[in-house]
Amino acid sequence: MTYPEGSLPVSARFVRLLAACVAVPLLLATACSNRQPIQAGAPQRGDVTVTPGPDGVQDVTVRATAEFRFVPATVHAKVGRIHLTLRIQGGTPHNLTFDTLDAASIPTTSAGRTRSSDFTVSTPGRYRFVCTIHESLNQTGALVVSR
Repeated sequence: MTYPEGSLPVSARFVRLLAACVAVPLLLATACSNRQPIQAGAPQRGDVTVTPGPDGVQDVTVRATAEFRFVPATVHAKVGRIHLTLRIQGGTPHNLTFDTLDAASIPTTSAGRTRSSDFTVSTPGRYRFVCTIHESLNQTGALVVSR
């Protein structure tokens, strides 16, 4: 078969190859971007002071939001027993892990769910917590314990 000068048949194989040559670099450029979601720049917010209930337990709920933040970001409590609930908002799972209070940490929890941890803090101080899944997005908070 002959074709007019300047026109060639385009095979499906050639079209797929051309598409791959264009798509792969675009995908790599997007995947290798070091840009963080805009949420990573959002400020931490919320500050709450909890007091012991009649049973002596301090009850607090911390929400993990779709903006990759803990709300409240700072929890003030007294030395003693604490009941901490992590409530997940949005479509992303989160956890809440303390750097130095292993017993207080809450494992990865699915979107829309809650999980709790009961623990005792006997030493005043500032205890940092993070979502280890989103730590690079600055999803952090603090439990500040006083006498």
